[in-house]
This record gives sequence, C-alpha cells and structure tokens, in this order.
Amino acid sequence: MQQGPTKTWSPDAEDGLVELATQSPVLCKVQYRYDIKEQEMMDFLRVQESLNANLNKCFTVEAIIAKWLEFVQLFRLKYAINGYSMADRENTYNKDGTVKDDNRESWRFFNRLECLIDPTDGLGPKKTVKQEIIED
Repeated sequence: MQQGPTKTWSPDAEDGLVELATQSPVLCKVQYRYDIKEQEMMDFLRVQESLNANLNKCFTVEAIIAKWLEFVQLFRLKYAINGYSMADRENTYNKDGTVKDDNRESWRFFNRLECLIDPTDGLGPKKTVKQEIIED
C-alpha cells in the first residue's frame, strides 16, 4: 500500500529540512516563490528525495517549498526584531534601568538559518557616524 502525501511536519522533519536546505547555497538565496528557477527546483528535488528517504515520509516538493518559505519569512521577521543582528540581546535595558524581558531570540532554527542573511540587501546593524564640531 502506497502512502499518500505527508501533510504534517514533525520536529524531526523540520530539523531534516533545515539541515538539508542550509547545505545548499542556492536555497539559502531563495526568499520568495518567484525566486525558484530551474537550479533551485533541482535542489528542492534533492532535498525531497533525501528527506523522504531518511524519514520514510512522502513530502511533496510543493510542501517542502512552502515550509522552507515559511522558515525564510520567520527568520527574516525574527532577524529584524533582533535588530538585524545574530547576537544575543540579553543585556538590553529599559529607560528605568531594568533589564528587558524576553529579548533573547529563542527560536530553535534562528542560529541555524544564518545562511539566509544577504549582506547585499542593506539590512544589518545601523551604522552611526560621530561628527565633531570644530570651532574656530
């Protein structure tokens, strides 16, 4: 009896997807569905083959693409919330001097998806320029 397409993602399946997809520099550049061309589709097919073989599942390529794009969007959101930085924000303070709660990014894939950062997109820590006033 042939198993139908898998519709649910277990933590093991998500781990496997992240592990396999982050090994592909091509997939790390995919941000949106329209970014998927022939080479990206070939890499997604390789991920599908490996993921299904390793987990004895029947994920479709469309399900894998949808899940990967979900992870990409979550990472971009969490990266922005984290101040466009991968550094922990544990020592961020309120104006009254108390430490802010829940500033550390704890999503289990956050650090593993660092390959999604595109240094050419202009996102990143804001640079500050100090200006000195020279008086004559």
